[in-house]
Amino acid sequence: MKKETPTLVAFLIIFFVLFLSGFLYIYSQKRSQYFTDIDTLYALFTSYMKNEVNSRLQLLNCSPKEYYYDDSSVCLVCGDIHPCFGFGWVKRTGGKRMNLKGISYLKNVKEINVKIVDFYQKGLASKLNCKKKGNEILECENDIKFLMENSDIKMLLDDSSKFNVVSEKICSHFGEKISSCTSSKCNCGKYLIVLQDNEILIYVYGK
Repeated sequence: MKKETPTLVAFLIIFFVLFLSGFLYIYSQKRSQYFTDIDTLYALFTSYMKNEVNSRLQLLNCSPKEYYYDDSSVCLVCGDIHPCFGFGWVKRTGGKRMNLKGISYLKNVKEINVKIVDFYQKGLASKLNCKKKGNEILECENDIKFLMENSDIKMLLDDSSKFNVVSEKICSHFGEKISSCTSSKCNCGKYLIVLQDNEILIYVYGK
């Protein structure tokens, strides 16, 4: 037994060194995908994309110093939360520019809060005076709830009779007035608000 002990210790040391080396390699490979030239990135944005990105980052109180690419999206590093913006290349004066395309989303979200919903709904959770109730629910005025399911945010209305009132608030928040409304569908400017199975869906014309 005494002769085997040094061998066992040596084996454990070698194993630990190999494990640590592998971990550091994987970490360095992951970090190598991160970029720090934020000003260069922003110079590639169209004016529209720059305004949209800045307004959503403001809702998260985020001033990113790093970014990386996730398929056809660019993701900015805001601590543990990474806001990602889908984009496509368009021709502009001076060359190609990145313009918003597809969806904007957050990575590494583990629980719901007002800032998270504000990112997805452009400040609507703050407008509706939402309060956190557990890790997956925000409760708001007029019987509205925001629910997080598998990183997806749903807007629910417990009392469907309040749909028109809620639609008015939503339209007002986006700087629009209702032009037509039924018990399950309201139009205001470029927005279409739909009530479907107690879930409120907001569509934007032209997107």
